[in-house]
Amino acid sequence: TYQTLIRGTDPLLQMILPISEIASILGRECLPQRKDDPIDTLLTDSRSLTSPSTSLFFAISTAGGNDGHLYMRSLYDTGVRHFVASRIPADMEGIQAVSYTHLRAHETRSNL
Repeated sequence: TYQTLIRGTDPLLQMILPISEIASILGRECLPQRKDDPIDTLLTDSRSLTSPSTSLFFAISTAGGNDGHLYMRSLYDTGVRHFVASRIPADMEGIQAVSYTHLRAHETRSNL
């Protein structure tokens, strides 16, 4: 099962949750075959990737013109399989065994 971990002497706790629980919190569903995948990293900057298999990438579009959707394919190529996005980019269409949690644009700004 999933547990809370303390890394070294760092007083910060790190939660590990199955992707299905995170999707439920967001009011969405995930792929049944990936529902038990553990997530321990919430990622909003693709340059900060350290653990691809346990990361959930939030593809956020900023007012400054940066679009997180543009980084989804490169993250996929490095092993990330879970994404929260308002759309699926063309270079990600048809890719199997990827968990997408779709949020409308106003939800990504107000709920996250």
